[in-house]
Amino acid sequence: MLDDKIIEQFKVKSFQSVRHLIHNGVLYAIFITNRFRKMGWMTEIGGKHYGNVVKLSLVEKDDIIDVYVSLDTNAKQTINEVCKQLS
Repeated sequence: MLDDKIIEQFKVKSFQSVRHLIHNGVLYAIFITNRFRKMGWMTEIGGKHYGNVVKLSLVEKDDIIDVYVSLDTNAKQTINEVCKQLS
């Protein structure tokens, strides 16, 4: 999802945690906002921002692991697709 709203959220939100990762040479970040309200990922490829943000409603504490894995998988798939389109 290319979304300027994600960039705006980075300007006004504070974060509980941010993990910087690399996939196929592309830097991306997975983040959790304060109070664990939202979790998402973001990257920049070719001057455009891509990402996804989900609202957390954790039933069990272990659910955050499932959300993290899902976001990481989504980020890697999106990076692969965007890189294919650019090449």
